[in-house]
Amino acid sequence: MIILKEMVLDTLDPQMVQNFSVEELEEWRTGVAQAVNKLINAMREEVYGSVDDHLVKRHIQQVQNDCTFLLQSLQTQPHMDGLLFELQTVLREGMEKVLRYIEKHHGRYFSLKVPMPISFFKISVDELAPQLDLLKMGMKKKQVTSILQELILKCFYDYLKAGEAPYERMHYMNNLYEALMQLCKNAPVDDFNQLLVECLIFLLFNDPTFESYVKARLIEKFNTLYNVTEKLQALYQVEKSIKMMQERTSACYDPQRPNLKLVLLAFIKAEIKFLTKKQNAALILSIEGQTKMNRMIQPPEYRIKMTFSADALAYFLRLLIEANIIVAVPRSELLVFMARHVQTPGIGQAFLSPNSLGTKYKQVVQTTAKNVYAALMRMLKILNKDFNLNM
Repeated sequence: MIILKEMVLDTLDPQMVQNFSVEELEEWRTGVAQAVNKLINAMREEVYGSVDDHLVKRHIQQVQNDCTFLLQSLQTQPHMDGLLFELQTVLREGMEKVLRYIEKHHGRYFSLKVPMPISFFKISVDELAPQLDLLKMGMKKKQVTSILQELILKCFYDYLKAGEAPYERMHYMNNLYEALMQLCKNAPVDDFNQLLVECLIFLLFNDPTFESYVKARLIEKFNTLYNVTEKLQALYQVEKSIKMMQERTSACYDPQRPNLKLVLLAFIKAEIKFLTKKQNAALILSIEGQTKMNRMIQPPEYRIKMTFSADALAYFLRLLIEANIIVAVPRSELLVFMARHVQTPGIGQAFLSPNSLGTKYKQVVQTTAKNVYAALMRMLKILNKDFNLNM
């Protein structure tokens, strides 16, 4: 590798090449093949030798990174003639040979995250571009919706125009094309769009436009159901279907984005949670409404008759609560109960208003306080009389 680096970065430096003789350049040109073969042999010996596997992986990936960097350096060099051009060509072909050797024979050490050399990317584009017309025809024949066709083809066109890409992107696009062509060839026309969506989920096609498309179709499906219970049943069914969908364990379309299957499951769980809360709230309101209706229709069997006015009753309740004699949680329920079961002077068979009691509870005037005080003093006199508690 040191020899190859010297040749690319020093020997072919545009400012130095004119200083070398034809014999020197010829010697370097013929020496490239030897350097490449020695590099390949060294990797083979290390892979099948006793060197620790982690160290082997690090060494081979370093060779891969170095070859990629040197190929990029050659790409930026000016065009040269004669033996210099031949030396450039031999170097480029030699390092491409090393990269292909690693990928083919030692794939488990090969890093798919590393960008492909420009020459490799061009080959990938040249092979893929002419085949997209077949994919268009296949999707059209299967009556794929225009939205799905456009977003799928856009991803392929974006790849063709990218100018560069890591190996994993190249592999993914090739596998995506093959899978879609197989689906177009073998799947029936009926329900093909649904099959296509399931195929893309299986292929970890986590393009944001496709994610939005799937969510929109799910919402559209649920909106056709009026009843909340029916919507929940449909959501549970879709959740089960997505959980049962298989998915690839290899690369996804965009490694920077989350797993599409997990995103869809989270989306469905959120919808289920929202509808469940909505259903529970409606049930509570229904029960409360029915309870209030029953109270209005069926009067209590017995009501406590008091000489207190409604104002005095409200303040008396407040004193009992603040003195920790009555635990009112919630207070509104206590006021509703008292309004229904207590009869104050002058109301006849009518009922007190819980809201009015609540207002009087908060807003106490001095006259009301004096009336309650007088009642409490009468109670103290009775207590002292019965038990002689002159305190």
